[in-house]
Amino acid sequence: MNPNNGKTKFQKYLSHLGDSEASKVLDISIRAVKAYRLGERAPRLTDIPNIVSAADGSLSYACFFESAHE
Repeated sequence: MNPNNGKTKFQKYLSHLGDSEASKVLDISIRAVKAYRLGERAPRLTDIPNIVSAADGSLSYACFFESAHE
């Protein structure tokens, strides 16, 4: 079974970087990264533009809103 099934591109990006590196790159807490990666919570709509900008082209707005089945 593919471990990325049902994950958004944002969650896959966080998994690829790892919690510590994602925290540094995106300027968010390690706990927030873990919660986003595991799907326990999602970034606030007002925080998404900052995350997209900090990801320097690796993320787009669509990465946060896609269906888990895409």
